[in-house]
Amino acid sequence: MEPKRIGILCTLDTKGEHAGLLKTLIEERGHEAVVLDIGVMGTPPFFPDISRHEIAGAAGVEIRDLVAEGDRGKALAAMSTGAIAVVGKLYGQGSLHGVIGLGGGSGTAIASAAMRALPIGSPKVMVSTMASSGHVAMYVG
Repeated sequence: MEPKRIGILCTLDTKGEHAGLLKTLIEERGHEAVVLDIGVMGTPPFFPDISRHEIAGAAGVEIRDLVAEGDRGKALAAMSTGAIAVVGKLYGQGSLHGVIGLGGGSGTAIASAAMRALPIGSPKVMVSTMASSGHVAMYVG
């Protein structure tokens, strides 16, 4: 089987340990993991392949401005827009073959927005704490 490039969409400040484990498991199977940090607050435990600064920049904003404003809704909207742009571009270029999202409330909202923008049939999996809430329609497209 030809190695694949698999994107990991994750808020590294809160789910970094999980993203690191997933990255290791993907790479142990001969594939390449591309970690995209979609978080806003906190410090990531490791350097991602695509930083939160790049994700925010793709939405036309600076991460420091999102942090300074402290508006969670605005940050979610901006990071969703940026994630959609970055993931869509990488997937369109053939630089990603699929994506996995890891998240709680914010991470799930951002990662699932990026996944919904990919073509139907594109490999995508969302691992979320929100699945237990029973209210998942907003994440599925």
